Amino acid sequence: MHKFEIEQKLQRNLKKIFKKDKKQYKIIFRKIEEVVHALDINHYKNLRAPLNEYKRVHIDKSFVLIFKYQKIDALPRLKSCGLIGARFLDARSVPHTKVCGFQTLRHDKANDKVIFYDLDHHDKIYK
Repeated sequence: MHKFEIEQKLQRNLKKIFKKDKKQYKIIFRKIEEVVHALDINHYKNLRAPLNEYKRVHIDKSFVLIFKYQKIDALPRLKSCGLIGARFLDARSVPHTKVCGFQTLRHDKANDKVIFYDLDHHDKIYK
């Protein structure tokens, strides 16, 4: 499961939908849960430029929910093979020290975030 956030504009739209059509509201939240629990976010379609950082998912036949997937990258760490101290980063600065190279921490998808931005009719959403 990914962390998620709903932008202010979408929250206002969801309040209006909740008052008008509770069935549609449930459908939207089921779709949000589907995206948040998806194992592979990349199977959702990317938008074209200039909105290419966003992805979309269709709700019913004519509505589109736009969201962004923020991947938190792991930071590389210096991997030592022996005598390197925490304050020495260069093996040449300390005699008799071996440095094996860099290792990247395993990517943890639980730290990634999905941000939902907007919901509208497919004719209006891209403008």
